[in-house]
Amino acid sequence: MSDDIKFYRKYFDHTTGKSIWGSVIPLLCLCICEWHQPNRVMRQFGCQQSIPNPPMTPANVHALTLRGKVEDDWATILSPTLEHWGHRYAYHFTPTPPQVGLLGPNSEYMRWYRRKGKLHIDPDEVKESIMVCAL
Repeated sequence: MSDDIKFYRKYFDHTTGKSIWGSVIPLLCLCICEWHQPNRVMRQFGCQQSIPNPPMTPANVHALTLRGKVEDDWATILSPTLEHWGHRYAYHFTPTPPQVGLLGPNSEYMRWYRRKGKLHIDPDEVKESIMVCAL
């Protein structure tokens, strides 16, 4: 067993909160709302990844700004989000079958990913593609 695996192995048993890890819920910090969307990263849970729906960005919290809103009641503004959080255990994603082996290059998901994802990780390749697009 490598040293890296030994180091992280001690964290495998820390599963407090596991019952909501798979919930599609808002995470709130004061007036900031970001959505935890584990259904968009199913492979991290060992499941098959289906083509995800567009990310959740509810209109009532998407472009909130604090400018000039000193007197606003944030509990009222964020009430739909707070209600969703209150029922967080009801919003658990439905697991897909386990992912066995690698995804084939012509699988539905990989075809979608190539259309929507960024294909370049290597900085040199990114520079080349930018230069080609600029010409």
